[in-house]
Amino acid sequence: MIFKKFFKRKYPYGPIAFLGRKTVERSLGADIKKLKKVEKELEAEAEAEAEEQKQS
Repeated sequence: MIFKKFFKRKYPYGPIAFLGRKTVERSLGADIKKLKKVEKELEAEAEAEAEEQKQS
C-alpha cells in the first residue's frame, strides 16, 4: 500500500460504482465487499490460524 502515494487513480470510483453494486452482484452472482473489510477478514483468519497452531 506504499505505492498509493505515488499513483493517483484516473477516476475516483471503480467501475462497480458506475454500474451499481447491486446490479453487478445480481449479474455476476457474487458478493462485492469493500477492500478494507476483506483485509480485516484476512487478518482475523491469519490470527485464528496462528492461535490454532500455538494450541496444537
